[in-house]
Formats: sequence, C-alpha cells, structure tokens
Amino acid sequence: MESAMYTWEANENSTDSEFEDLAYTMVNILGQIRAIEANRNNLVGASRLISVELRKLLLGDGLRRCVRRPMLHKLMRPDRLGGDLYEQVIVMRDGTITITKLDEPMAGQQAVIDMSPVKYETAVYPLYALRFEKGRGLWVSESPFDERLIPLRLDRWLKQPVLQINRNRHDMKAILSEVANTQGAHSDRRNDTIRQQINERFRDVYLNIFVLTVGIYLQNLFANSLATGGSLKSRVASVYSKIEEDAQYGVKASMVLSEDQLAAHVGWTTITLQSVAQDQPLTSGLPATGTVPAITEPIIHKTTIRVPSS
Repeated sequence: MESAMYTWEANENSTDSEFEDLAYTMVNILGQIRAIEANRNNLVGASRLISVELRKLLLGDGLRRCVRRPMLHKLMRPDRLGGDLYEQVIVMRDGTITITKLDEPMAGQQAVIDMSPVKYETAVYPLYALRFEKGRGLWVSESPFDERLIPLRLDRWLKQPVLQINRNRHDMKAILSEVANTQGAHSDRRNDTIRQQINERFRDVYLNIFVLTVGIYLQNLFANSLATGGSLKSRVASVYSKIEEDAQYGVKASMVLSEDQLAAHVGWTTITLQSVAQDQPLTSGLPATGTVPAITEPIIHKTTIRVPSS
C-alpha cells in the first residue's frame, strides 16, 4: 500500500524546552552530514556524533516527547535489495608459532606450537544501506527505507531485523544502541558485541554507514515536516527562529567506495614471531613431533553476513 509523503505533527503537550532540544538535535545531525559532504574522511567521526543524537531521538524520549504518535518508514524487503555477493578466501598455511615467556619464573623459556592450515571464507550478501557491484568493483550506499509504504510506529520500527552474522541476528535498536554506546559520547567498548563479530570478518565501518543513512532519513523527514508549515514547524520556530535557515534542507545522498576502501578483513596472511606473558609457567619445552598425524586439509572458518530473511 502506497502512502502520500508522511510528515510529523507536534505533540502540543510538550514544553518549549523540549522542542528546542529537538531543533538543536536535528541541526546537529545536518551539520555532521554536511561535514561528510565536505570531506569523505569525516564519515566515521561524523557518524559517531550522529549516533549520539539518534540515541536521544529514537532510543530515548526525544522524538516521542515532541512528535505526536511518531512513525517511521520500514526497511526495504530483503528481496528488493540490489547488488552482488562479495566473497573472499584466505588460506593460512601450516607452520609454527613461538611463544616466549616474559615474566618470572622461567622468563625466557620458549615453546613452539604447531599450526594447522586454516581457511577463512567470508560471504557478504547485499546489506541494508550497502551493496557490492562486482562489475565495477565498488561498494554503493543508499537509503534502505521504503518510503512508498505506510510507516511503522516507533516501537515496531526499532524491532526490525537489520543484520545477521552467521546465526546471530540484530535488530534496529541493537545496531543504533551499539554505535552510540561504543563510539559516541560516554562510550563503553565492552558492549561492542556486534562490532566485534563484524570486525572479525568484515570492516566494522558498515555500522557507521548504516547509522549515517538513518540520520539522513530522519533529517529528510524533519525537513518535509517543516516545509508543510504544520504544527511541528510552528512549535519549533517559536523557540528556534532560524530553524528554516538552519535545518529545512532535504538530503539526497549516495556514497560510492572503491573495493579497497571497504575490503573484507579476514584474518592475517602471515604469522609472525610473538612474545606473550603467561600466568602459568611453561612445563614443557619443544613439543614432541610425530605424535599427531599431519593435517593436510585446512580447517575452515566460514562467516556469512546478510540481511535476515524475516
């Protein structure tokens, strides 16, 4: 079912201070979008700051306080996502790694560990806000939202499945929470479980790209709501007189990255000599050889990154 352009209406029970907070939040989001437009290298830093504003708006009460029954458009259906499968394979040959004990007792003692061959396979399917175009060797980012459809209530919108890494599924709330809580102000990297899963096999900048597209979408919805001259514009303009000058701008964004700018990261191509500290003393020196049959077939670690099917 298609809908006309959706706009927000003001919650008339909210205070001037709350509408002022909304205005500054949207102005800050637009400012960070413009920073990326001026310099692509600002992408990660700007998306971190946008994530803080999104946390206030979507995960806190910022939007609910100022917008009457806030609704947002759904993500596209997975079968409508364009793009090609991105695959990368790296094989680590068998060999040895030497561990040297640094602390007392037995400082300087060494042990050699035999390494079996390992094969890392990564398959990245078209994702929300990011697709791979194999023929051009490019990654393309565009809005993942289907604005032709009736929007969802905010609580349901936050429950939409966004990302699946092997069997682990993550919804909109989890993605937005992690970026804000691990990269934004007062961040805590102990909570970056999704980022660790992605970074193990794929560049974690995907989370930043997705957050950026959410920020652009909200800015456009806010600008549309101001342009209609409805109740939201009246309340915001009463506390922020320059709102039309500062925030009534729609953003049409499409970002293209070369393959090497967003390449799969699938482990190490070489193993180097390492020195590590151990809590327990080494009880054996060089391991005996010939006691374990040689492994000729590599141990396979396969990671699949995709949009959940439902």
